[in-house]
Amino acid sequence: MRLVLATHNPGKLTELRALLEPLAIELVDAATIGLAVPDETGGSYVANAELKAVGAAAATGALALGDDVGLAVAALGGAPGVHTARYTERAGGVTAACAELAAQTGLLAAPMPEVRAALCCALVLAAPDGVIAIAESEIPGRLRWPPGDAPGLAAMFEPDPPHVLVEGGVLVHRRVAFARLEPPLRTALAARDRDRDRDRDRDQ
Repeated sequence: MRLVLATHNPGKLTELRALLEPLAIELVDAATIGLAVPDETGGSYVANAELKAVGAAAATGALALGDDVGLAVAALGGAPGVHTARYTERAGGVTAACAELAAQTGLLAAPMPEVRAALCCALVLAAPDGVIAIAESEIPGRLRWPPGDAPGLAAMFEPDPPHVLVEGGVLVHRRVAFARLEPPLRTALAARDRDRDRDRDRDQ
């Protein structure tokens, strides 16, 4: 059974592969099979993840998993949110984006203020005929300075207990969202296996 990971981001691929490893299924990614990078025009994490998953499933005829994440800062009205990747690119990279975000939120003041934020993730599982399942997470916490060694703007995030930012090489928001998606994913994979076996028996 094959599952397409509908992302071109190497860091996301590493995390998704780690989460999916126990399922022992064939994983392929959008970049490797030459799928175009979709325009993330959705107004929500779910909408952007759905664009990726539905597009990859339609192009390949396989199940596909789409992902969208962001850092939402309360003092900035939830920004950068779904525009986190663009915010980072516009700033000129992660280091510059972290510094800009710290300046915008007053994080560099003494004493350091508490700046509330959340790491958000949406995962969408799709088949060629449409969406199968959606799972989301929103992990509350605060911004930290200086940044840690997590990827992207997550380097500035410190989750509220009992959450741990990185566990098993996977960021907390993706880990929590995947735990919610895993049951329908297993069901969909089992259904595909049954369909394949039925078709094979019919053709014999």
